Amino acid sequence: MIIDQLTREPLGFPILETIRNYSLKKARADLYAALTVTFLAIPQCMADAIIVGVNPVYGLYAGVVGAIAGSAAGSARNHIAGPSATVSVVVAGILFQLGHLGYSSATILLYLGLMVGGIQIILALLKLGKLVQFVSLSVMTGFVTGSALVIIGDQLPTLLALDKPESPYFFERLIKMFAQVWVMGEFYFYPLLLGLGTVLVIIIIRRLPTNFPAILGSLLLFTTLSYIFGLEELAGIDVVGSLPAGLPALEISLPPPYFFVELFGPALALAILASVQGLAIAKSLAIKTSEPLAESQELLGLGVANFLCGPGRGFPISGSFTRSFLNYTSGGQTKMSGVFLGIIMVVAIYLLYPLFAFIPYPVLAGLILVVAFDIVDWDQIKVVASTTRRDRIVFVGTMFSVIMLKLDQAIYLGMIASLVLHVRKAARLDMKELIVTEDGKLKTINDADERVHPKIAFIDVIGEAFFGSADLLKYRIQQLITRSPELKVIVLRMKNAMNLDITGALALKDIARNLREQGRTLMICGATPHTQEILEESNAASDIGRDKILVAQKSLLTSTRQAIDRAPAHIDNVLDGEKPRGEESPPLKYTMSEEKEEKTVQEEAPIEKEKTGHYQKYDDEG
Repeated sequence: MIIDQLTREPLGFPILETIRNYSLKKARADLYAALTVTFLAIPQCMADAIIVGVNPVYGLYAGVVGAIAGSAAGSARNHIAGPSATVSVVVAGILFQLGHLGYSSATILLYLGLMVGGIQIILALLKLGKLVQFVSLSVMTGFVTGSALVIIGDQLPTLLALDKPESPYFFERLIKMFAQVWVMGEFYFYPLLLGLGTVLVIIIIRRLPTNFPAILGSLLLFTTLSYIFGLEELAGIDVVGSLPAGLPALEISLPPPYFFVELFGPALALAILASVQGLAIAKSLAIKTSEPLAESQELLGLGVANFLCGPGRGFPISGSFTRSFLNYTSGGQTKMSGVFLGIIMVVAIYLLYPLFAFIPYPVLAGLILVVAFDIVDWDQIKVVASTTRRDRIVFVGTMFSVIMLKLDQAIYLGMIASLVLHVRKAARLDMKELIVTEDGKLKTINDADERVHPKIAFIDVIGEAFFGSADLLKYRIQQLITRSPELKVIVLRMKNAMNLDITGALALKDIARNLREQGRTLMICGATPHTQEILEESNAASDIGRDKILVAQKSLLTSTRQAIDRAPAHIDNVLDGEKPRGEESPPLKYTMSEEKEEKTVQEEAPIEKEKTGHYQKYDDEG
């Protein structure tokens, strides 16, 4: 069938396309974002190296390679690959586990990086990155919200001058922090004052009528004060301290085969963990920027970055949550922001490393508090909370699992919860192109030449229109346009599309926007009460156009015929004519906008809910 002729997702280096369409305006935005992230990336990468138990310079190298290679081969424009605290803890465990082999940490990390990267590259080539589509929007919103709370809580030791608790569980760390305060009876308030002052300065700069970078300005201000007044000696404030100059030299030795046998199991587990975490972060960013995510391409970027980290004494990496979202909130426009970040880090390591020694840790903690607050999408939380009961359960469950469990466990639990709650909806979404014959019957067609109107495609959507099929719906519509560029109107018959959820509704919203930008129009017919409700609550109805959503009727094929009659007139009067959208005539009955005005119509009125709360069986369109 026409709609089923799918092409394979190509893999390559998307940054080449970015360079071809690059502009000075984008370059300025990317450079500013990269410079801002640099001030966070350097101490974070050093700290992650300390978690692993190696020289801090290894973390800097991993940050440089991750940012450049991950951006060059990945797809999400704001996703920054690099050292991650979660992955670093696992790497430290692997070093301890393999210590009995008698090899140095540098040798183990070399081959661990090569093996983890190789596994991820193979998974990408097998197109297994698409498995991330089973992480629903509710899971991602819960993951982001819970992670923001964890990020804020983990700054308390720095802000309150406490000993950092050692535990992979945030809830346990939080209890230990409060226990320290209880035993002490008081805490050192200067770091807290400095951290909150950083937050306050950022807020003030953001409110000023200027485009001066707030986060960077706050960092420069307090670092300068630290240098001038010597906060470390004057007030006992912890600062970053001197960084080692330069990057480590390359050393390679070849262990015997049994070494690789021992290494493979831990490397496979780490590759899966790093992939899930990195893709989850990339998907969170894709949701915020309303951009499609090529999961396998992003997985390839992580694989290439890990493969290159090994030879330079780096260690395995994943996506960085805080650096990625700081890149987003700082206005990074393209993948070049990650490349610039790596380059600036190299310059800083070789030329400016003495200056970073005066950055107070409480200032970095204050900056992270702002980033954590910025990444919480309050509008998205309201949308999830107002849609289906399943979405609310998954959101709350994922958020609390982030707080109570390890980060990777929280992601897995969210995915499992989504699959369990949506197991009845696991059927594959089927899409067929139809025409209405002269005798009024629906007929499936296999060739574009069979269309009654060459500029109109009438697609029957059959199956479960939930988050697992949302990407497939968008992909197939795009493929349809690619194969038939003459199309002007695409009509989706949603009568047989069951259990639409918020992710599916937002997919329809994105399709409508993209078609409108291309001078085309999306129409929906056979919209059930449930479909209407989800489209309204997700704000998708306003983007699609309520006059383009034809509600299901009791009379057979009513909304289908209305759509088929309306589409040619819409092309002639609006798309190829001079009338603005929404002013076509004659007016179309029984759209979502008409429904609100025609509550008294009985014979052909939209189907209403029964008193029991269940929907009547639909006779519309068979």
